[in-house]
Amino acid sequence: MNTIKERFKNINIFELMKVRSSVLTLHIFNVIDTEPLNNLFLTVYGNKQCSDICNLLDDNIADILLAKYYEKWERLYDEINDKLPLNNVVENYTENSKANLNNNITENNTTNNNKSGYNSDTMLPDDETVEKNNTINTHENSNEKSYTKTVKKASDIYLKKYRIDFLQKMNICDIIITDINTVLCLPIYIDEN
Repeated sequence: MNTIKERFKNINIFELMKVRSSVLTLHIFNVIDTEPLNNLFLTVYGNKQCSDICNLLDDNIADILLAKYYEKWERLYDEINDKLPLNNVVENYTENSKANLNNNITENNTTNNNKSGYNSDTMLPDDETVEKNNTINTHENSNEKSYTKTVKKASDIYLKKYRIDFLQKMNICDIIITDINTVLCLPIYIDEN
């Protein structure tokens, strides 16, 4: 039995899948370079024994991997490439207030020059002056406020947070080479000694 390194030493299985998927357009390989991915796969799983699928032709192996993982890898690509749209709730608020204030103040100032008679306790007016002061205060106040408030839906914020957490915790390359490992490798390592 061959090891993965021996079987795929001259074949980049990821590049082969990229070429074979040109009809289906597997987008993940437009984001991830196939050469480093192939080197990573051979480094991590190179000493494992090949499964029976490795006895098939290279194109058939690529087709089997695409048939098994095309949908999954496309969803991963969508997660990477998604702009994470959020639905916005827009709240418009307008406040109008108008206040008119009219103050009419009338003041009468009366000045009496009173005199008292002889042996009388009563004061008698001698001269009286009346001054009228009219004060009219008019104050008009008009105030208008308006603003637009944009609110994000809580469910969309949670979904965005979930996607960001997923992308931070999961290495897409690790997911892809682990998928390839489950098909091409037996769970046995060959000791090189």
